[in-house]
Amino acid sequence: MESSPAPIPFQICSPLADISNADLDSHISNPFHPPQPGSDAPHQGIDLADYYGDNRIAIEGRTVNAVLDGRVAAVINDRFPYGYAVMIETPFEMLPSDWKNTLSFPTSPPEGYSNPTLTCPPIAETTSGMQEITSLYLLYAHLQAAPAAEVGDLIQCGQPLGIVGSSGNAL
Repeated sequence: MESSPAPIPFQICSPLADISNADLDSHISNPFHPPQPGSDAPHQGIDLADYYGDNRIAIEGRTVNAVLDGRVAAVINDRFPYGYAVMIETPFEMLPSDWKNTLSFPTSPPEGYSNPTLTCPPIAETTSGMQEITSLYLLYAHLQAAPAAEVGDLIQCGQPLGIVGSSGNAL
């Protein structure tokens, strides 16, 4: 009787080369602040940087790695506010059970808002023919150059996605 291969344990990789997961907290220069529905403000991501004296700056040229396994959902080429960026989709069923119990997902888009300054495309009114799949999306933004990945590419945890840069609205 043949044995099945052992399942690969869930893995979380550091997004920055040469920085361990345990050290990431000390590199957060701008934390996540959840926005109100229909707003681009406040900050919708986490910025990572290094200390130089009293200053915190991103180290341009450092490799940016995938945090989770997934598939390329979008490649953004020099578009405000993210500059060069890549978005990785990890299906909900791939996440560990303890994550599933703590994450909350909206059941429908917010109603009745219109904000012409938003940079996101409008929400589709209909999703006919589409299966409902919940996923976690991670966006790696402000890269130095256009990502080499293409939409649909499979990505592994720790795989290089690009190089830290200052494209888009990066300070």
